[in-house]
Amino acid sequence: GERWFVGASYQPVHADEPEWPDDKNHGANALRLEKLAPELFASLTPELESGALQAWKGQRCVTGDRMPLVGPVSAALPDVWVCAGFGSRGLSLVALCAELLAAQWSGRPWPLPYSLAYSLIPCRKRL
Repeated sequence: GERWFVGASYQPVHADEPEWPDDKNHGANALRLEKLAPELFASLTPELESGALQAWKGQRCVTGDRMPLVGPVSAALPDVWVCAGFGSRGLSLVALCAELLAAQWSGRPWPLPYSLAYSLIPCRKRL
């Protein structure tokens, strides 16, 4: 039957560098799968080798340091807030960042230490 698997390649988009073809991305994901789950890799080898995989691809919003942006955009724009830039970490960080954002708006205690929250503020590069 049909099965859905998700494997993410991570390739920066540069004007002078062509995008990798799907077979190269599939191969890189297969190598990671072989290391992480050898039994699953072995069971999928016929499908991987047949080239029957279908691909969906798009771009993810990611920051230069791969940490999300959470909080006011800048001191000059205190009413403009952002919660974005999750890239491939969205599933693991979005709930915590939403809690942090809600705590900032409501004045409640933050769900993580200030030192960690500070690494998420949008203007961190300029400080």
